Amino acid sequence: MGIPQSGIIVPLVTPFDSRYEVDLDGLQANVESLLATGVTGLLCLATTGEAQSLNLVERKAVVDATLEAARDRLPVIVGVGHTDIRETYELAEYAARRGAVGLFAITPYFYRYTPEQHAAYFQKLSSRTELPVMAYNSTYTGTPLTPDLIERLVDSSAIAALKEGRIAGAGLDVFDVEPLPKDHPILSAPNTVLTPHLGYVTEQNYRTYFEAAVENVLAYLAGKPVRVLSP
Repeated sequence: MGIPQSGIIVPLVTPFDSRYEVDLDGLQANVESLLATGVTGLLCLATTGEAQSLNLVERKAVVDATLEAARDRLPVIVGVGHTDIRETYELAEYAARRGAVGLFAITPYFYRYTPEQHAAYFQKLSSRTELPVMAYNSTYTGTPLTPDLIERLVDSSAIAALKEGRIAGAGLDVFDVEPLPKDHPILSAPNTVLTPHLGYVTEQNYRTYFEAAVENVLAYLAGKPVRVLSP
């Protein structure tokens, strides 16, 4: 079972109880409820998974609970990004041993990193694992990946390359230069979804986005998906 090449991969919410402890039973109940919806994969410890709020022991517990609940019925991808690279490596190795199908790595945050430092981060991470690595290019980090660096990582053996189909895909919406030049190589990379990072906080954009999102999900569940990106 590998990273799904189509369908919906759900970023799981990590619930807490009234004592601010991770509610592992609630997490597993959430996984169980998703199994009946037709989704094709699960992603734990992403942004909504509160990874940045959990210590390493708690993150490992979330990995175990998610994989136990999924029980090979759905593939599980594990978020491993952290400010402490040692914990990133340890969690990546743990996820691989426990049966995850891929890793999800946000760029290091808090400090402002250079493109060369970002490249070294992903190269080192991917060299330590057999699992494909999904790079999370997020504005939350303060230093998103540049188009040139993304192209370099995609074309190198450092990240499970999009062109070789060893990674499900990449969604990118932050670029140093916008709009991208028409001849930029990233525009022709396969298995990518590129969206302009526009000022989206308007009523019209919110209405369009959420109405279309609901329509997409309902159509998918009905077995008649719309707005399909790749047949």
